Amino acid sequence: MTPGFAVSFTYSDFYPGTICTMPDLETALGQYSTPAVIRLCSHFNQLRESARFLKDPRITEWMVKSAFVPDRATKILAGRTEPKRRFVFHRPQLLLIIKAAASIGKATGGDPVTDPNLGTMGDAFLLANELLKYDTPRETEEELESNVLVNFVAIADHLGQSLGSVVVRSVVSTDVLEQYRNDERFREFVDLPAKFESDLRMTISEYRAAILVGIIKYVMLKADDITVRGDLIDFIASLAKFPLSKQWFGSTLPPEKVESFLADTSATAAEFVKPCSKASTVYDFTPFRDKPLLKVEDEYYPVDTGFLADKLETGPFWHVQQILKDSDRLRSLAFWGRIFEGYISWLLTECLGNQRNVFLANPLFRSKKNEIREICDGFVKCGSFLAMLECKGGFFDRAAKYGGNAAKLRQTIEEKLIKTGQGEKRGIEQLLIYS
Repeated sequence: MTPGFAVSFTYSDFYPGTICTMPDLETALGQYSTPAVIRLCSHFNQLRESARFLKDPRITEWMVKSAFVPDRATKILAGRTEPKRRFVFHRPQLLLIIKAAASIGKATGGDPVTDPNLGTMGDAFLLANELLKYDTPRETEEELESNVLVNFVAIADHLGQSLGSVVVRSVVSTDVLEQYRNDERFREFVDLPAKFESDLRMTISEYRAAILVGIIKYVMLKADDITVRGDLIDFIASLAKFPLSKQWFGSTLPPEKVESFLADTSATAAEFVKPCSKASTVYDFTPFRDKPLLKVEDEYYPVDTGFLADKLETGPFWHVQQILKDSDRLRSLAFWGRIFEGYISWLLTECLGNQRNVFLANPLFRSKKNEIREICDGFVKCGSFLAMLECKGGFFDRAAKYGGNAAKLRQTIEEKLIKTGQGEKRGIEQLLIYS
């Protein structure tokens, strides 16, 4: 089946020729308190996800009709059947609005759910879509490739992934870590589970259980759970059922461990101001990856359930990274690369089945000098063909991934996957040595 493509409605679709800026978005949000905007957009984010998961078009219709005046809502809904499909709500858009509101840090103010058609939030939705475009030069073929690259990396990073895949990866990575515990080859071994438990006073398994208990509240959300009057969502009633509370976790964990988990995964609106102000590029949502829950008094709103799910896999690692000394942190990063390599070996072994395609991890060969060397991270053999693999579990910095600067992104790819600035061979260049 051919993948479908769709284009978002933007502010310029309704106000042609308008040049939109971040201050315009902040103006549209300015009359509302930060917690009120974050609560609403986090709810929209979950409604959007439920509409996609349940394949229920009614949810999208309710969202559009609730957020826009009738003639504008009619145009937006008609876009779903146009040859070039159109849409209005999506994950980066809602996260950008949440980040903009958090950067403003307005503790008091109005609440859009009390205004007809959510007041100026309709403009905010369209303005955010306008701002989520990297309009780099596209005159030459190289410029066009660069434009595709910076947009693809930024967008692909926020497409989301299935909960099942995240759960499997988190379990397998823990299994790989335990296999390496007493292996003398891995001198960089860092006992992540022990350090995590020592600092947070809960095991990694308990931490993951808390995440799953929190997520299940939203995975189970159905159209019938949304309070609708006519064709409009009653947001006051719906939001009353939306937040997490400590009581939701029931007897899953002792109260003190629930407190520890929520402290690690949540922040107040005031606590979001500084990190969100620093995350200046439009696709940089790192503050919400770190703290995916908004704390409002004794209630917790999921800014993004996808980021909460990601913590099943990455939460323990990054928590330990933050408490390690610099020397141990570098050792931990190297060890995490080993765990990633082990996960890839497991994945290829399970998927290929070693029948037509045979996978061999860490192949060793004897050199002309009679030295035993590992020449790559793995082979995949199919008949007389051989594919050599090199696994790289490195990290791209935020400026490279989200900055919209094609030159910086290309440089980072080069240094991480091909060759460093000091000439050290990486990835592709490593494979070429033995090809």
